[in-house]
Amino acid sequence: MNGKRFGALRADLVRSLNVKVFVLMAVVSTGIAVTALVSFSGLSERTALSVGGPLAETQALYDRDRGNEALSRDIELARTISGAPSIIEWITDEAAEDKRNRALGELEQMRQAFRDGSYFLVANASGNYYFNDEKGSFSGQELRYTINPENPRDEWYYRMIAGEPGCYLNVDNRDGGIAKVWVNCLIRGNGQALGVVGTGIDLADFLADMAAPARQGVESLYVDAAGTVQARRGEGQESFSAAAGAQKAGVFQLIDSEADRQLLRSAMEQAKAGGPTRPVSLSMGGRDMLVSVGHLKSLNWFNIAAVDINAIAGQSLSRPLGLLIAVAMGAALLIALMFKFFVLDRVVKAARAVAEVAAGNHDIAMKEGGDQIGSLMRSVNSMAASVRDTTGRLESELRQHQEKMENGAYFDPLTGLVNRRGFIETFEHRRGIVENARGRLGILLLDVDHFKAVNEGFGNAYGDAVLAELGKRLDGVTRRLDICGRWSGDEFAVLIDRCTPELLASISHKVLEAVRAKPFHPAGGANLRVTISIGACLIAPREPLEHAVHRADAALAQAKASGRNQASVYDPSLAGEDILDGTQAA
Repeated sequence: MNGKRFGALRADLVRSLNVKVFVLMAVVSTGIAVTALVSFSGLSERTALSVGGPLAETQALYDRDRGNEALSRDIELARTISGAPSIIEWITDEAAEDKRNRALGELEQMRQAFRDGSYFLVANASGNYYFNDEKGSFSGQELRYTINPENPRDEWYYRMIAGEPGCYLNVDNRDGGIAKVWVNCLIRGNGQALGVVGTGIDLADFLADMAAPARQGVESLYVDAAGTVQARRGEGQESFSAAAGAQKAGVFQLIDSEADRQLLRSAMEQAKAGGPTRPVSLSMGGRDMLVSVGHLKSLNWFNIAAVDINAIAGQSLSRPLGLLIAVAMGAALLIALMFKFFVLDRVVKAARAVAEVAAGNHDIAMKEGGDQIGSLMRSVNSMAASVRDTTGRLESELRQHQEKMENGAYFDPLTGLVNRRGFIETFEHRRGIVENARGRLGILLLDVDHFKAVNEGFGNAYGDAVLAELGKRLDGVTRRLDICGRWSGDEFAVLIDRCTPELLASISHKVLEAVRAKPFHPAGGANLRVTISIGACLIAPREPLEHAVHRADAALAQAKASGRNQASVYDPSLAGEDILDGTQAA
Protein backbone atom coordinates (compact mmCIF):
# COMPACT_ATOMS: atom_id res chain seq x y z
CA MET A 1 0.00 0.00 0.00
CA ASN A 2 2.78 2.42 0.97
CA GLY A 3 4.72 1.46 -2.13
CA LYS A 4 1.80 2.32 -4.33
CA ARG A 5 1.41 5.73 -2.67
CA PHE A 6 5.15 6.49 -3.10
CA GLY A 7 4.99 5.58 -6.78
CA ALA A 8 1.98 7.81 -7.33
CA LEU A 9 3.68 10.71 -5.52
CA ARG A 10 6.82 10.28 -7.62
CA ALA A 11 4.75 10.25 -10.80
CA ASP A 12 3.01 13.47 -9.76
CA LEU A 13 6.37 15.07 -9.01
CA VAL A 14 7.78 14.05 -12.38
CA ARG A 15 4.74 15.42 -14.11
CA SER A 16 5.07 18.68 -12.17
CA LEU A 17 8.75 19.06 -13.05
CA ASN A 18 8.02 18.46 -16.73
CA VAL A 19 5.41 21.18 -16.61
CA LYS A 20 7.80 23.56 -14.86
CA VAL A 21 10.58 22.82 -17.32
CA PHE A 22 8.17 23.24 -20.21
CA VAL A 23 6.90 26.54 -18.80
CA LEU A 24 10.47 27.71 -18.09
CA MET A 25 11.59 26.80 -21.61
CA ALA A 26 8.50 28.53 -23.06
CA VAL A 27 9.20 31.70 -21.05
CA VAL A 28 12.89 31.69 -21.97
CA SER A 29 12.12 30.99 -25.62
CA THR A 30 9.44 33.70 -25.68
CA GLY A 31 11.86 36.15 -24.06
CA ILE A 32 14.50 35.26 -26.61
CA ALA A 33 12.01 35.64 -29.45
CA VAL A 34 10.81 39.06 -28.23
CA THR A 35 14.40 40.22 -27.73
CA ALA A 36 15.33 39.00 -31.20
CA LEU A 37 12.28 40.69 -32.72
CA VAL A 38 13.09 44.06 -31.12
CA SER A 39 16.81 43.74 -31.86
CA PHE A 40 16.43 42.72 -35.49
CA SER A 41 13.64 45.23 -36.14
CA GLY A 42 15.92 48.00 -34.95
CA LEU A 43 18.79 46.57 -36.97
CA SER A 44 16.60 46.41 -40.09
CA GLU A 45 15.55 50.04 -39.66
CA ARG A 46 19.14 51.21 -39.10
CA THR A 47 20.27 49.19 -42.12
CA ALA A 48 17.61 50.82 -44.31
CA LEU A 49 18.59 54.34 -43.21
CA SER A 50 22.37 53.71 -43.25
CA VAL A 51 22.51 51.96 -46.62
CA GLY A 52 19.54 53.33 -48.55
CA GLY A 53 19.85 56.92 -47.29
CA PRO A 54 23.29 57.69 -48.80
CA LEU A 55 22.25 56.01 -52.04
CA ALA A 56 19.08 58.14 -52.28
CA GLU A 57 21.07 61.33 -51.56
CA THR A 58 23.73 60.46 -54.16
CA GLN A 59 21.09 59.61 -56.78
CA ALA A 60 19.22 62.89 -56.13
CA LEU A 61 22.49 64.86 -56.47
CA TYR A 62 23.32 63.00 -59.70
CA ASP A 63 19.85 63.61 -61.17
CA ARG A 64 19.98 67.30 -60.22
CA ASP A 65 23.41 67.82 -61.83
CA ARG A 66 22.32 65.83 -64.89
CA GLY A 67 19.33 68.16 -65.31
CA ASN A 68 21.46 71.28 -64.83
CA GLU A 69 24.08 69.96 -67.29
CA ALA A 70 21.40 69.50 -69.96
CA LEU A 71 20.75 73.28 -69.82
CA SER A 72 24.10 74.84 -68.87
CA ARG A 73 25.87 74.44 -72.23
CA ASP A 74 23.19 76.34 -74.19
CA ILE A 75 22.99 78.99 -71.44
CA GLU A 76 26.76 79.59 -71.63
CA LEU A 77 26.70 79.72 -75.45
CA ALA A 78 23.82 82.24 -75.38
CA ARG A 79 25.64 84.28 -72.73
CA THR A 80 28.75 84.34 -74.96
CA ILE A 81 26.89 85.52 -78.06
CA SER A 82 25.05 88.21 -76.02
CA GLY A 83 28.42 89.86 -75.32
CA ALA A 84 29.92 89.42 -78.80
CA PRO A 85 31.17 92.78 -80.21
CA SER A 86 29.75 92.05 -83.66
CA ILE A 87 26.24 91.60 -82.19
CA ILE A 88 26.44 94.78 -80.11
CA GLU A 89 27.82 96.82 -83.05
CA TRP A 90 25.01 95.66 -85.35
CA ILE A 91 22.15 96.00 -82.88
CA THR A 92 23.14 99.64 -82.27
CA ASP A 93 23.36 100.32 -86.04
CA GLU A 94 20.84 97.84 -87.46
CA ALA A 95 20.72 99.42 -90.93
CA ALA A 96 24.46 98.89 -91.62
CA GLU A 97 24.69 96.04 -94.15
CA ASP A 98 28.28 95.02 -93.33
CA LYS A 99 27.55 94.88 -89.58
CA ARG A 100 24.37 92.93 -90.26
CA ASN A 101 26.21 90.32 -92.36
CA ARG A 102 28.96 89.90 -89.79
CA ALA A 103 26.50 89.54 -86.89
CA LEU A 104 24.22 87.12 -88.74
CA GLY A 105 27.28 85.08 -89.74
CA GLU A 106 28.31 84.73 -86.10
CA LEU A 107 24.72 83.86 -85.11
CA GLU A 108 24.69 81.21 -87.84
CA GLN A 109 27.89 79.67 -86.43
CA MET A 110 26.37 79.63 -82.95
CA ARG A 111 23.11 78.16 -84.27
CA GLN A 112 24.97 75.02 -85.30
CA ALA A 113 26.41 74.74 -81.77
CA PHE A 114 23.03 75.00 -79.99
CA ARG A 115 21.42 71.62 -79.23
CA ASP A 116 18.14 72.74 -80.84
CA GLY A 117 19.93 74.13 -83.93
CA SER A 118 17.97 77.39 -83.72
CA TYR A 119 18.49 80.96 -82.52
CA PHE A 120 16.46 84.13 -82.10
CA LEU A 121 17.40 87.80 -81.61
CA VAL A 122 15.21 90.81 -80.82
CA ALA A 123 16.55 94.34 -81.45
CA ASN A 124 15.05 96.65 -78.83
CA ALA A 125 15.29 99.85 -80.90
CA SER A 126 13.26 98.50 -83.83
CA GLY A 127 11.40 95.59 -82.22
CA ASN A 128 12.58 93.35 -85.10
CA TYR A 129 12.52 89.62 -84.29
CA TYR A 130 15.16 87.52 -86.16
CA PHE A 131 15.01 83.73 -86.19
CA ASN A 132 16.44 80.68 -87.97
CA ASP A 133 15.70 77.02 -87.25
CA GLU A 134 17.76 73.82 -87.26
CA LYS A 135 17.25 73.34 -91.04
CA GLY A 136 18.30 76.90 -91.88
CA SER A 137 14.83 77.41 -93.36
CA PHE A 138 15.01 81.19 -92.97
CA SER A 139 18.57 81.84 -94.16
CA GLY A 140 18.50 85.18 -95.95
CA GLN A 141 15.05 85.86 -94.45
CA GLU A 142 15.94 85.91 -90.77
CA LEU A 143 13.70 88.92 -90.01
CA ARG A 144 10.40 87.23 -89.12
CA TYR A 145 8.21 89.93 -87.57
CA THR A 146 8.13 92.97 -85.27
CA ILE A 147 7.15 92.49 -81.64
CA ASN A 148 4.21 94.44 -80.22
CA PRO A 149 3.68 95.38 -76.55
CA GLU A 150 -0.06 94.80 -77.02
CA ASN A 151 0.46 91.19 -78.17
CA PRO A 152 0.20 88.79 -75.16
CA ARG A 153 2.66 86.42 -76.88
CA ASP A 154 5.33 89.15 -76.64
CA GLU A 155 4.91 89.89 -72.92
CA TRP A 156 7.95 87.74 -72.07
CA TYR A 157 10.21 90.12 -74.01
CA TYR A 158 9.11 93.27 -72.21
CA ARG A 159 9.46 91.55 -68.84
CA MET A 160 12.99 90.51 -69.84
CA ILE A 161 14.02 94.02 -70.97
CA ALA A 162 12.74 95.53 -67.70
CA GLY A 163 14.56 92.97 -65.54
CA GLU A 164 18.09 92.54 -64.27
CA PRO A 165 21.00 91.73 -66.65
CA GLY A 166 21.78 88.06 -67.24
CA CYS A 167 20.30 84.91 -68.75
CA TYR A 168 16.92 83.45 -67.81
CA LEU A 169 14.77 80.44 -68.73
CA ASN A 170 11.17 80.64 -69.88
CA VAL A 171 8.97 77.50 -70.03
CA ASP A 172 6.46 77.82 -72.89
CA ASN A 173 3.11 76.11 -72.16
CA ARG A 174 0.97 75.35 -75.20
CA ASP A 175 -2.59 73.91 -75.12
CA GLY A 176 -2.14 72.57 -71.60
CA GLY A 177 1.25 71.00 -72.33
CA ILE A 178 4.88 72.15 -72.14
CA ALA A 179 6.53 72.35 -75.55
CA LYS A 180 9.72 74.44 -75.20
CA VAL A 181 12.25 75.75 -72.71
CA TRP A 182 13.60 79.10 -73.99
CA VAL A 183 17.04 80.44 -73.04
CA ASN A 184 16.89 84.27 -73.03
CA CYS A 185 20.04 86.41 -72.54
CA LEU A 186 19.88 90.21 -72.27
CA ILE A 187 22.14 92.17 -74.66
CA ARG A 188 23.52 95.31 -73.02
CA GLY A 189 25.76 98.15 -74.17
CA ASN A 190 26.58 101.58 -72.86
CA GLY A 191 24.64 100.80 -69.68
CA GLN A 192 21.31 100.07 -71.38
CA ALA A 193 19.33 97.10 -72.69
CA LEU A 194 19.82 96.66 -76.45
CA GLY A 195 17.82 93.47 -77.01
CA VAL A 196 17.55 89.75 -76.23
CA VAL A 197 19.25 86.74 -77.87
CA GLY A 198 18.87 83.03 -77.19
CA THR A 199 17.68 79.63 -78.32
CA GLY A 200 14.93 77.08 -77.66
CA ILE A 201 15.19 73.55 -76.25
CA ASP A 202 12.64 70.89 -77.15
CA LEU A 203 11.36 69.65 -73.78
CA ALA A 204 10.83 66.04 -74.88
CA ASP A 205 14.51 65.73 -75.88
CA PHE A 206 15.56 67.62 -72.75
CA LEU A 207 13.66 65.22 -70.45
CA ALA A 208 15.01 62.18 -72.31
CA ASP A 209 18.59 63.43 -71.71
CA MET A 210 17.91 64.18 -68.04
CA ALA A 211 16.51 60.75 -67.16
CA ALA A 212 19.36 58.54 -65.95
CA PRO A 213 19.63 54.86 -66.98
CA ALA A 214 17.40 52.69 -64.80
CA ARG A 215 19.07 50.97 -61.84
CA GLN A 216 17.70 48.11 -59.78
CA GLY A 217 15.60 49.41 -56.92
CA VAL A 218 16.09 53.10 -57.82
CA GLU A 219 13.38 55.31 -59.32
CA SER A 220 13.93 58.91 -60.58
CA LEU A 221 11.15 61.46 -61.09
CA TYR A 222 11.25 65.04 -62.44
CA VAL A 223 8.38 67.16 -61.10
CA ASP A 224 7.38 70.74 -61.97
CA ALA A 225 6.47 73.44 -59.41
CA ALA A 226 2.79 72.35 -59.46
CA GLY A 227 3.72 68.77 -58.55
CA THR A 228 3.10 67.35 -62.05
CA VAL A 229 5.38 64.45 -63.00
CA GLN A 230 7.19 65.46 -66.23
CA ALA A 231 9.53 62.45 -66.42
CA ARG A 232 9.75 59.15 -64.56
CA ARG A 233 12.25 56.35 -64.91
CA GLY A 234 12.76 53.20 -62.87
CA GLU A 235 13.28 49.50 -63.34
CA GLY A 236 10.72 48.27 -65.88
CA GLN A 237 9.12 51.67 -66.46
CA GLU A 238 9.86 54.86 -68.38
CA SER A 239 7.57 57.78 -69.16
CA PHE A 240 7.85 61.37 -70.38
CA SER A 241 5.07 63.99 -70.33
CA ALA A 242 6.52 66.78 -72.47
CA ALA A 243 4.06 66.67 -75.36
CA ALA A 244 1.33 69.29 -75.49
CA GLY A 245 -1.90 67.92 -74.03
CA ALA A 246 -0.21 64.80 -72.61
CA GLN A 247 -1.95 63.09 -69.68
CA LYS A 248 0.09 63.94 -66.58
CA ALA A 249 0.08 62.45 -63.09
CA GLY A 250 0.65 64.36 -59.86
CA VAL A 251 3.50 63.15 -57.68
CA PHE A 252 1.34 63.30 -54.56
CA GLN A 253 -1.09 60.80 -56.13
CA LEU A 254 1.72 58.24 -56.00
CA ILE A 255 2.06 58.57 -52.19
CA ASP A 256 -0.12 56.25 -50.07
CA SER A 257 -0.97 58.47 -47.07
CA GLU A 258 -1.57 62.14 -46.32
CA ALA A 259 1.11 62.10 -43.62
CA ASP A 260 3.68 60.89 -46.17
CA ARG A 261 2.50 63.51 -48.66
CA GLN A 262 3.18 66.20 -46.08
CA LEU A 263 6.68 64.77 -45.53
CA LEU A 264 7.36 65.03 -49.28
CA ARG A 265 6.01 68.62 -49.40
CA SER A 266 8.34 69.59 -46.55
CA ALA A 267 11.34 67.98 -48.29
CA MET A 268 10.53 69.85 -51.53
CA GLU A 269 10.23 73.19 -49.68
CA GLN A 270 13.54 72.54 -47.93
CA ALA A 271 15.26 71.70 -51.24
CA LYS A 272 13.86 74.86 -52.87
CA ALA A 273 15.16 76.97 -49.97
CA GLY A 274 18.65 75.62 -50.66
CA GLY A 275 19.04 73.77 -47.37
CA PRO A 276 20.33 70.17 -46.94
CA THR A 277 17.63 67.55 -47.51
CA ARG A 278 17.80 64.32 -45.57
CA PRO A 279 16.08 61.21 -46.96
CA VAL A 280 12.56 60.55 -45.71
CA SER A 281 10.78 57.22 -45.45
CA LEU A 282 7.55 57.04 -47.48
CA SER A 283 5.11 54.45 -48.74
CA MET A 284 4.66 54.53 -52.54
CA GLY A 285 2.35 52.01 -54.15
CA GLY A 286 2.58 49.71 -51.14
CA ARG A 287 6.40 49.80 -51.12
CA ASP A 288 8.50 51.29 -48.34
CA MET A 289 10.84 53.78 -50.03
CA LEU A 290 13.61 56.13 -48.94
CA VAL A 291 13.17 59.43 -50.83
CA SER A 292 15.60 62.33 -51.37
CA VAL A 293 14.74 65.59 -53.21
CA GLY A 294 16.82 68.05 -55.30
CA HIS A 295 15.83 71.39 -56.85
CA LEU A 296 16.52 72.52 -60.43
CA LYS A 297 16.62 76.25 -59.71
CA SER A 298 16.78 77.35 -63.36
CA LEU A 299 13.44 75.63 -64.14
CA ASN A 300 11.91 75.70 -60.62
CA TRP A 301 11.46 71.92 -60.91
CA PHE A 302 12.25 69.14 -58.44
CA ASN A 303 14.04 65.84 -58.98
CA ILE A 304 13.03 63.01 -56.64
CA ALA A 305 15.10 59.84 -56.07
CA ALA A 306 13.25 56.90 -54.46
CA VAL A 307 15.16 53.80 -53.26
CA ASP A 308 13.53 50.42 -52.55
CA ILE A 309 15.76 48.85 -49.87
CA ASN A 310 14.59 45.25 -50.45
CA ALA A 311 15.30 45.51 -54.19
CA ILE A 312 18.76 47.01 -53.58
CA ALA A 313 19.68 44.26 -51.12
CA GLY A 314 18.52 41.54 -53.51
CA GLN A 315 16.44 39.86 -50.79
CA SER A 316 14.21 40.80 -47.86
CA LEU A 317 15.42 40.86 -44.28
CA SER A 318 12.10 39.44 -43.07
CA ARG A 319 12.83 35.84 -44.12
CA PRO A 320 15.97 35.27 -42.04
CA LEU A 321 14.32 37.16 -39.17
CA GLY A 322 11.18 34.98 -39.31
CA LEU A 323 13.18 31.76 -39.46
CA LEU A 324 15.27 32.88 -36.53
CA ILE A 325 12.18 33.64 -34.42
CA ALA A 326 10.61 30.27 -35.36
CA VAL A 327 13.74 28.43 -34.27
CA ALA A 328 13.91 30.45 -31.04
CA MET A 329 10.27 29.64 -30.14
CA GLY A 330 10.94 25.91 -30.38
CA ALA A 331 14.31 26.00 -28.69
CA ALA A 332 15.00 24.43 -25.33
CA LEU A 333 16.70 25.99 -22.35
CA LEU A 334 20.07 24.74 -23.61
CA ILE A 335 19.58 26.57 -26.92
CA ALA A 336 18.66 29.68 -24.94
CA LEU A 337 21.93 29.45 -23.00
CA MET A 338 23.88 28.96 -26.22
CA PHE A 339 21.99 31.74 -28.00
CA LYS A 340 24.47 34.40 -26.98
CA PHE A 341 27.38 32.53 -28.52
CA PHE A 342 25.68 31.48 -31.76
CA VAL A 343 23.35 34.43 -32.34
CA LEU A 344 23.74 37.55 -30.23
CA ASP A 345 27.51 37.86 -30.67
CA ARG A 346 27.09 37.58 -34.43
CA VAL A 347 24.25 40.13 -34.37
CA VAL A 348 26.60 42.55 -32.60
CA LYS A 349 29.10 42.01 -35.43
CA ALA A 350 26.36 42.70 -37.99
CA ALA A 351 25.35 45.88 -36.13
CA ARG A 352 28.96 47.03 -36.10
CA ALA A 353 29.18 46.31 -39.83
CA VAL A 354 26.07 48.45 -40.44
CA ALA A 355 27.67 51.23 -38.39
CA GLU A 356 30.77 50.95 -40.61
CA VAL A 357 28.58 51.30 -43.70
CA ALA A 358 26.88 54.35 -42.18
CA ALA A 359 30.32 55.88 -41.54
CA GLY A 360 31.20 55.50 -45.23
CA ASN A 361 33.22 52.25 -45.11
CA HIS A 362 31.59 49.98 -47.69
CA ASP A 363 34.40 47.41 -47.78
CA ILE A 364 32.52 45.00 -45.53
CA ALA A 365 33.03 41.24 -45.84
CA MET A 366 31.63 39.32 -42.86
CA LYS A 367 31.82 35.55 -42.49
CA GLU A 368 28.36 34.46 -43.54
CA GLY A 369 27.80 30.86 -42.55
CA GLY A 370 24.93 28.68 -43.68
CA ASP A 371 22.25 29.44 -41.07
CA GLN A 372 19.65 32.18 -40.66
CA ILE A 373 22.11 34.66 -39.19
CA GLY A 374 24.33 33.87 -42.17
CA SER A 375 21.42 34.96 -44.41
CA LEU A 376 21.34 38.27 -42.55
CA MET A 377 25.11 38.58 -42.98
CA ARG A 378 24.71 37.94 -46.70
CA SER A 379 22.02 40.64 -46.85
CA VAL A 380 24.32 43.16 -45.18
CA ASN A 381 27.26 42.11 -47.41
CA SER A 382 25.03 42.41 -50.48
CA MET A 383 23.79 45.85 -49.44
CA ALA A 384 27.31 47.14 -48.75
CA ALA A 385 28.58 45.82 -52.11
CA SER A 386 25.58 47.27 -53.98
CA VAL A 387 25.97 50.70 -52.38
CA ARG A 388 29.75 50.66 -52.98
CA ASP A 389 29.37 49.81 -56.67
CA THR A 390 26.42 52.12 -57.33
CA THR A 391 27.92 55.05 -55.43
CA GLY A 392 31.22 54.62 -57.28
CA ARG A 393 29.46 54.65 -60.66
CA LEU A 394 27.42 57.72 -59.75
CA GLU A 395 30.47 59.63 -58.50
CA SER A 396 32.36 58.75 -61.69
CA GLU A 397 29.46 59.89 -63.88
CA LEU A 398 29.14 63.09 -61.85
CA ARG A 399 32.80 63.89 -62.51
CA GLN A 400 32.35 63.19 -66.23
CA HIS A 401 29.30 65.49 -66.46
CA GLN A 402 31.09 68.25 -64.54
CA GLU A 403 34.02 68.00 -66.96
CA LYS A 404 31.60 68.27 -69.90
CA MET A 405 30.04 71.36 -68.37
CA GLU A 406 33.44 72.97 -67.88
CA ASN A 407 34.55 72.16 -71.44
CA GLY A 408 31.34 73.61 -72.88
CA ALA A 409 31.75 76.84 -70.90
CA TYR A 410 35.45 77.57 -71.57
CA PHE A 411 36.24 76.21 -75.05
CA ASP A 412 35.25 77.33 -78.55
CA PRO A 413 33.44 74.46 -80.36
CA LEU A 414 34.73 75.45 -83.85
CA THR A 415 38.49 75.74 -83.20
CA GLY A 416 38.92 73.76 -80.00
CA LEU A 417 40.78 76.73 -78.46
CA VAL A 418 39.70 78.50 -75.29
CA ASN A 419 36.91 81.03 -75.81
CA ARG A 420 36.89 84.62 -74.51
CA ARG A 421 35.74 83.52 -71.05
CA GLY A 422 38.38 80.79 -70.84
CA PHE A 423 41.09 83.22 -72.04
CA ILE A 424 40.14 85.80 -69.40
CA GLU A 425 40.16 83.27 -66.55
CA THR A 426 43.46 81.77 -67.75
CA PHE A 427 44.97 85.28 -67.84
CA GLU A 428 43.89 86.02 -64.25
CA HIS A 429 45.38 82.72 -63.04
CA ARG A 430 48.60 82.93 -65.10
CA ARG A 431 49.32 86.61 -64.28
CA GLY A 432 49.72 85.93 -60.54
CA ILE A 433 52.17 83.09 -61.17
CA VAL A 434 54.30 85.03 -63.67
CA GLU A 435 54.36 88.30 -61.71
CA ASN A 436 55.35 86.46 -58.51
CA ALA A 437 58.36 85.21 -60.47
CA ARG A 438 59.08 88.82 -61.54
CA GLY A 439 58.16 88.07 -65.13
CA ARG A 440 55.76 89.69 -67.59
CA LEU A 441 53.10 88.52 -69.99
CA GLY A 442 52.63 89.55 -73.61
CA ILE A 443 49.53 89.51 -75.80
CA LEU A 444 48.96 89.21 -79.56
CA LEU A 445 45.61 90.28 -81.04
CA LEU A 446 45.14 89.15 -84.65
CA ASP A 447 42.47 88.70 -87.27
CA VAL A 448 42.20 87.47 -90.87
CA ASP A 449 42.73 90.08 -93.58
CA HIS A 450 39.64 90.58 -95.75
CA PHE A 451 37.79 87.73 -94.01
CA LYS A 452 34.44 89.15 -95.10
CA ALA A 453 35.47 88.60 -98.72
CA VAL A 454 36.34 84.97 -97.90
CA ASN A 455 32.84 84.36 -96.52
CA GLU A 456 31.14 86.16 -99.39
CA GLY A 457 33.26 84.47 -102.07
CA PHE A 458 33.38 80.92 -100.73
CA GLY A 459 30.54 80.70 -98.20
CA ASN A 460 30.33 80.60 -94.40
CA ALA A 461 31.21 76.89 -94.18
CA TYR A 462 34.49 77.54 -96.04
CA GLY A 463 35.16 80.53 -93.78
CA ASP A 464 34.59 78.34 -90.71
CA ALA A 465 37.09 75.79 -92.07
CA VAL A 466 39.67 78.59 -92.55
CA LEU A 467 39.20 79.70 -88.93
CA ALA A 468 39.54 76.11 -87.67
CA GLU A 469 42.79 75.64 -89.64
CA LEU A 470 44.10 79.01 -88.40
CA GLY A 471 43.47 77.85 -84.83
CA LYS A 472 45.54 74.69 -85.47
CA ARG A 473 48.44 76.68 -86.93
CA LEU A 474 48.43 79.10 -83.99
CA ASP A 475 48.44 76.24 -81.51
CA GLY A 476 51.23 74.50 -83.42
CA VAL A 477 53.64 77.44 -83.66
CA THR A 478 53.32 78.81 -80.09
CA ARG A 479 55.10 77.42 -77.05
CA ARG A 480 53.60 74.89 -74.63
CA LEU A 481 52.98 77.51 -71.90
CA ASP A 482 51.46 80.07 -74.30
CA ILE A 483 47.65 80.22 -74.53
CA CYS A 484 45.82 80.57 -77.85
CA GLY A 485 42.14 81.56 -77.85
CA ARG A 486 39.34 82.69 -80.11
CA TRP A 487 38.47 86.22 -79.00
CA SER A 488 35.43 86.78 -81.28
CA GLY A 489 34.44 86.13 -84.90
CA ASP A 490 37.67 85.97 -86.95
CA GLU A 491 39.69 87.59 -84.14
CA PHE A 492 42.17 85.49 -82.11
CA ALA A 493 44.35 86.23 -79.07
CA VAL A 494 47.64 84.70 -77.88
CA LEU A 495 48.88 85.07 -74.28
CA ILE A 496 52.70 84.80 -74.21
CA ASP A 497 54.20 83.44 -71.00
CA ARG A 498 57.29 85.13 -69.46
CA CYS A 499 57.58 87.56 -72.34
CA THR A 500 60.29 90.05 -73.36
CA PRO A 501 60.27 92.64 -76.20
CA GLU A 502 62.52 90.36 -78.27
CA LEU A 503 60.29 87.32 -77.65
CA LEU A 504 57.18 89.35 -78.51
CA ALA A 505 58.62 90.27 -81.93
CA SER A 506 59.93 86.72 -82.49
CA ILE A 507 56.62 84.97 -81.82
CA SER A 508 54.76 87.57 -83.92
CA HIS A 509 57.10 86.74 -86.82
CA LYS A 510 56.62 82.98 -86.34
CA VAL A 511 52.83 83.35 -86.35
CA LEU A 512 52.93 85.43 -89.54
CA GLU A 513 55.16 82.87 -91.27
CA ALA A 514 53.01 79.92 -90.12
CA VAL A 515 49.94 81.50 -91.75
CA ARG A 516 51.46 82.72 -95.03
CA ALA A 517 53.90 79.83 -95.52
CA LYS A 518 51.40 77.66 -97.37
CA PRO A 519 47.86 78.08 -98.74
CA PHE A 520 44.79 77.05 -96.77
CA HIS A 521 43.04 74.07 -98.32
CA PRO A 522 39.83 73.10 -96.46
CA ALA A 523 38.45 69.68 -97.36
CA GLY A 524 36.52 69.95 -100.62
CA GLY A 525 37.46 73.61 -101.10
CA ALA A 526 39.83 75.62 -103.24
CA ASN A 527 43.38 76.63 -102.25
CA LEU A 528 43.47 80.09 -100.71
CA ARG A 529 46.33 82.34 -99.68
CA VAL A 530 45.42 83.77 -96.28
CA THR A 531 47.19 86.60 -94.46
CA ILE A 532 46.68 88.05 -91.02
CA SER A 533 47.44 91.30 -89.23
CA ILE A 534 48.80 91.31 -85.68
CA GLY A 535 48.81 93.87 -82.88
CA ALA A 536 51.17 93.08 -79.98
CA CYS A 537 52.12 94.56 -76.63
CA LEU A 538 53.82 93.74 -73.35
CA ILE A 539 51.44 93.70 -70.37
CA ALA A 540 52.49 95.89 -67.46
CA PRO A 541 52.44 94.46 -63.91
CA ARG A 542 48.92 94.50 -62.44
CA GLU A 543 47.55 95.97 -65.70
CA PRO A 544 43.91 94.94 -66.34
CA LEU A 545 43.44 92.69 -69.36
CA GLU A 546 40.99 95.11 -70.98
CA HIS A 547 43.70 97.82 -71.01
CA ALA A 548 46.23 95.47 -72.56
CA VAL A 549 43.67 94.38 -75.20
CA HIS A 550 42.96 98.05 -75.97
CA ARG A 551 46.66 98.71 -76.61
CA ALA A 552 47.04 95.55 -78.68
CA ASP A 553 43.94 96.54 -80.67
CA ALA A 554 45.51 99.95 -81.36
CA ALA A 555 48.62 98.17 -82.64
CA LEU A 556 46.41 95.92 -84.80
CA ALA A 557 44.75 98.99 -86.31
CA GLN A 558 48.21 100.37 -87.16
CA ALA A 559 49.16 97.08 -88.85
CA LYS A 560 46.02 97.23 -91.00
CA ALA A 561 46.58 100.91 -91.81
CA SER A 562 50.13 100.07 -92.92
CA GLY A 563 48.94 97.58 -95.53
CA ARG A 564 47.99 94.40 -93.55
CA ASN A 565 49.94 91.09 -93.62
CA GLN A 566 52.26 92.33 -90.86
CA ALA A 567 52.65 92.74 -87.11
CA SER A 568 52.91 95.99 -85.18
CA VAL A 569 54.15 96.22 -81.58
CA TYR A 570 52.81 98.88 -79.26
CA ASP A 571 55.69 100.86 -77.71
CA PRO A 572 54.76 101.83 -74.11
CA SER A 573 57.65 104.34 -73.92
CA LEU A 574 55.86 106.65 -76.35
CA ALA A 575 52.91 108.79 -75.32
CA GLY A 576 49.37 108.36 -76.62
CA GLU A 577 48.80 105.59 -79.16
CA ASP A 578 52.19 105.69 -80.92
CA ILE A 579 53.12 102.35 -82.50
CA LEU A 580 56.50 100.94 -83.50
CA ASP A 581 56.43 98.51 -86.39
CA GLY A 582 57.66 95.07 -85.49
CA THR A 583 57.90 92.27 -88.04
CA GLN A 584 57.00 93.57 -91.51
CA ALA A 585 55.63 91.42 -94.35
CA ALA A 586 58.19 90.22 -96.84
